[in-house]
Amino acid sequence: MITTRSLLGALLLTTAASPFSAVAVHAQEALNTASASDPSGVGIDDIVVTAERRETRLQETPIAVSVVGGDALQSKNITSVTDLAGELPNVNINSQAGMTTIAVRGLGLQSTRPADDPRVAFYVDEVYVPRPFAQSAALFDIERVEVARGPQGTLFGRNATGGAFSVASRAPTTSLSGYANITVGNYGLIQADGAISGPVSDTVTVRLAGQKVDRGGFGKNLFTGKDVNDFNVFSTRGTVQWEPSAIFRAKLIGYYSREDDAAYVPHIFGTVTPGALLAGQVQGSQTIIGNFRDVATDITPTNDTKLFGVTGNFELDVSDTISLKTIMAYQKSEHSSVYDTDGTTSYLNNVFLNEISDAYSAEFQVNGDFDRFKFTAGLYWFYEDEFAENRAVLNAALFGRPFQPVQGIWSFATLKTDAWAAFAQGTYDLTDRLSITAGIRYSDETRRALNDSRQSDFVRPFPPLLPIINAAGFPRNLKVGFTSVDPKVSLNYKLTDDIFAYASFTTGFKSGGFNYGSVGNPFLPENIEAYEAGLKTSWFDNRLIANFSLFRYDYTNIQTQVQFFTPVTSLVVLNAAGARNQGLEVEITAAPAQGLRLDASLSLLDAEYTEFITGDGSRPALGLLDLKGFTIPQSPDYMINLGAAYTLPVGDGDLTLRGEYRRTGRTYYTPFNLDRDSQAPHDIANAFLTYDSDRWTAGLWVRNLTDKFVKQGLSLGSGLLGGGGGYSTGSIAPPRTYGATFGVKF
Repeated sequence: MITTRSLLGALLLTTAASPFSAVAVHAQEALNTASASDPSGVGIDDIVVTAERRETRLQETPIAVSVVGGDALQSKNITSVTDLAGELPNVNINSQAGMTTIAVRGLGLQSTRPADDPRVAFYVDEVYVPRPFAQSAALFDIERVEVARGPQGTLFGRNATGGAFSVASRAPTTSLSGYANITVGNYGLIQADGAISGPVSDTVTVRLAGQKVDRGGFGKNLFTGKDVNDFNVFSTRGTVQWEPSAIFRAKLIGYYSREDDAAYVPHIFGTVTPGALLAGQVQGSQTIIGNFRDVATDITPTNDTKLFGVTGNFELDVSDTISLKTIMAYQKSEHSSVYDTDGTTSYLNNVFLNEISDAYSAEFQVNGDFDRFKFTAGLYWFYEDEFAENRAVLNAALFGRPFQPVQGIWSFATLKTDAWAAFAQGTYDLTDRLSITAGIRYSDETRRALNDSRQSDFVRPFPPLLPIINAAGFPRNLKVGFTSVDPKVSLNYKLTDDIFAYASFTTGFKSGGFNYGSVGNPFLPENIEAYEAGLKTSWFDNRLIANFSLFRYDYTNIQTQVQFFTPVTSLVVLNAAGARNQGLEVEITAAPAQGLRLDASLSLLDAEYTEFITGDGSRPALGLLDLKGFTIPQSPDYMINLGAAYTLPVGDGDLTLRGEYRRTGRTYYTPFNLDRDSQAPHDIANAFLTYDSDRWTAGLWVRNLTDKFVKQGLSLGSGLLGGGGGYSTGSIAPPRTYGATFGVKF
């Protein structure tokens, strides 16, 4: 177990050794240009981030932030958020049932139930994206992705207890420019993406970008003969920027995305009782259990996601020191999926999930930049109207009656969220080297569940879709309200011009909500108190950048997902536990010679429950279990990333060879810390060869070089469907993929 004392000792030792350390981490796009302070061209350039809602130098930002630039995304053929898994220290990204589940420092979404909220706030062009399924949208024509680790309750607000993702798309250019890329790869991959940008008048510039990805499946449904885990998505974005004067700027962004495939298919990893048969096997049906990419089910899963949105961003420079910003947005998100959960070719249990979300937001900011004082203050409003539906169709044969699908369990509700907040954060320079950052956010939120309905019908046949017969106590209408005050304070000190230290305290909250379709009461917000100390250092004329962070979280009233089998899997969120997370992160980038770049990261994490008593639905005979000291799901105790790139001038461009290695410790997917319900420690290697000139680009890439089988999410299925008490089911990461990209630029 990692202790606070050992973490502190590791931080001090690593700091002392940092000029000579072989441990390194991502800075990504900073590798492309030379530092202005290093005329030899070897040094690493500065990175500018917006993690504090205004532009700051990464090396002087008192937050642990990682950045992946757009060029790196393109050269590595990273087209979705899940492809970023392993690119960022202490960040775990998975997907199940179409939901993107992001965990930062052990805090993340652990549910695939429609309408559940994440613990990591996700922003695209400064707009909060509430639905996890909408976070899986394609990454194309991106300027950068920033990840702020740790609670961001002051500036980002609700549901940012784990941190904040921020995706920034590329802006229009003042001269005509563009590019077009075509990528082909194994599994029948054909991908096209491009953009065109330029002025339409002296004050108006536009940019239009799009991407189409069509890829065959990583496996087959041996019963239907169709592909599973394929990928078919089309996305487009248009941006119009208007600058009628030097003091006013307006930007309008519209986007549309559609995914229609059989992605995120659940696989059966194993049974609770080794060798036990699933219910379908008892009936003589076919199945595939274990680490295989093929499945055998009576249906081929479907996944259909549609996203549409409009964002308006308006900025006015009132004076040389004061500016105003308004961000307004509307988002329409729809997701539906159908998949087989009994894992056999017998029609015993099919699940239908459906979500429709309309979200509106508005934010007004005042930004000040004075000689010794910089601040951001503002008001924020968010409203969401969401319909969530979860339906499990069962077979009467499971209850000893003749084989006939019946209506099963059906729950749905209309969920409304009305939230607003007032916030302010500023940094004051006490001396030329010492500064203090302080902030506070007041949040007020009202949530309602309307027409909350539940049906348990094991008699009437399916199909057709018959009128719902509500269980006792349903339908019902619920309302609950929350308020939260979240402060932040950070003491920042420049030991030298190249060494920046900070120590901070901050809090955050995750919104409460409803167990729709369940008799349980609404669950309340969870709260976090976070302590962090860090060093950001530069050495040898910016040839070595070494950053360190040491953190501890105290998590109270934690929302814990409890799983019941009544009679099939039922997920309920309770305020039932406390937790403590602590860890150490090291991020280093080195440029030891012309053209050579080395980067790596080391993340150590000790995340465990301090209070949690519950039962395991797959082992009911054990009764209540005390899980104090058990590791929180999605919290590997270590992550190591190593990378090396060498760039050689060739002709009128540059040829770059890059290799990457990632090692991730054991990752548990349930709170019971059973090896059967985890991903064992594993290694992933990637390789890239890229040629880039002013006129064209070409590249070869291979990801997951050794073709590792990696579980990317896991949950338990009901013992009603067999397995001697149940079975583990989940999604898997892509196998070895490779391809070639060719592009032109103008």
